[in-house]
Amino acid sequence: MKKFALTLSTLFVSGAILAGGHGYTIKKQTVTCSPGSECRIEHISDSYDEKKNLMAPDMVQTTTKTSDKNGIFKADTELDSYHTVKIVNKESVKQSYEYVYQLECEDLKLLGMTLLELKPGGVYTSSDRSVGISRQAPVGRNKITAKTRVGDYRGYQGDQATATLTIRNK
Repeated sequence: MKKFALTLSTLFVSGAILAGGHGYTIKKQTVTCSPGSECRIEHISDSYDEKKNLMAPDMVQTTTKTSDKNGIFKADTELDSYHTVKIVNKESVKQSYEYVYQLECEDLKLLGMTLLELKPGGVYTSSDRSVGISRQAPVGRNKITAKTRVGDYRGYQGDQATATLTIRNK
């Protein structure tokens, strides 16, 4: 396993945050991308169904998806992953949560983070697409890893997905 150091650039996102639910406040949202890479977050959906919420046994639900990609050596290759989160505060007091999503492959490291607060009975839902450009992946098969996690005072829970970036010579 090779080790390397990265200097990361951070984009602080401000203004209206697109998400669904009720009884939540966004405290901070950031997206960090490795230098030389291009990264962006696309909000896909903020759908919220009150009936499903009432029947959901879990306080936190996450899903993560990514897919195999092909590219050419030293050419830009777009990678993406999909992150869906639903957080329900079933406690009787206000709770703080951290929603973290990642997309990584060789030279590309994208990290998004949303800090939020939920009132008792509050719900936060969001579906997002993380997009990054890989420019320096070596020839061969490279692992793509996508993660979605939610943390609170009890710790973190979430899931991850993996795929393969296959880079060939021109």
